[in-house]
Amino acid sequence: MQTQAEQFVEIRIGAEKYAITIFKIKEIIRIPRITYVPGADSQFKGIINLRGDVLPVLDLGETLGTRCDSEQKRSRIIVFQDEGKSLLGVIVDEVIKVTRYRELRPLPASAEGANSRLSGIGVAEQGMVGILDIDKFIS
Repeated sequence: MQTQAEQFVEIRIGAEKYAITIFKIKEIIRIPRITYVPGADSQFKGIINLRGDVLPVLDLGETLGTRCDSEQKRSRIIVFQDEGKSLLGVIVDEVIKVTRYRELRPLPASAEGANSRLSGIGVAEQGMVGILDIDKFIS
């Protein structure tokens, strides 16, 4: 689980808010032209050219089973880079803010499982926010 001093980027996908640890994020960019890849999974939006690197782009809303509208002015691609230097971009509806949570809680046992994409819950003044386990998207 994360430490309370850790910062998170709060995002919106559809009507839901989530958070991602800031240490996993390489950069956040506006959505450029995405090249469609025929025969790819529906969550795989396509590829983009990011300063000479070919970047695969996932629709995070599709992956989480909710609608993500990449046509919005506030939509962004969050670029992640793992230790192996491979890059991945995910589309979100909006990047809301960088924040810290006053309390971090583990997932309840009933919410854990092989399909869980959350690593825990951040408690904020306005309620609770699911913290995405981005490693499950990268691998």
